[in-house]
Amino acid sequence: PLERRLRDELEPAMWKAERAAWAARFGRHHHNARHADRAAQEVTEARADIEAIRLEGQPQRTQLDQLRTQAIRLQDQTRPSMLWAVERELVPPLDRLIEAIDTWTDWNTGHHVSASRLHHSLDTLTERSYQHTNTGRATITAQDIRQLTQPLHQWLTDHHIEPCDREIDRYLDRGIGLGR
Repeated sequence: PLERRLRDELEPAMWKAERAAWAARFGRHHHNARHADRAAQEVTEARADIEAIRLEGQPQRTQLDQLRTQAIRLQDQTRPSMLWAVERELVPPLDRLIEAIDTWTDWNTGHHVSASRLHHSLDTLTERSYQHTNTGRATITAQDIRQLTQPLHQWLTDHHIEPCDREIDRYLDRGIGLGR
């Protein structure tokens, strides 16, 4: 309000009084000069009051600016980042892949592994290989897959468990790929 009053009332009144004092003739010159001096004094006082208010409020303004900056920073931290979104999509498939590889490694090193875990491991690894084929990654041959699955196939047969040859053949017909 004080700045608006300075801009809208006091400064225009001062300029008008100064013009009147400059243009006044002998009899009115002294009166107009006093009027111009009073207007200039009011403008000077208003400017000084505005500056005093600004200086008085400066610490609060600085604190407010710091609080706003901190609020923006905290708000940014609460929003999910793109990395978080990518992690949310990548972690579950990677966990399944790691579990499948760990199961295969346990079985291949002679540890006891249930048939269902081994079958699930083979499904996961085969599916992942197929996904890599569709993304243009290097492919492996059907013979490579058969060689990889031969120990599993033999173990399943030895334990009177029906091997999943149909599943393997179905994936082999599509072409299996592995990442580089």
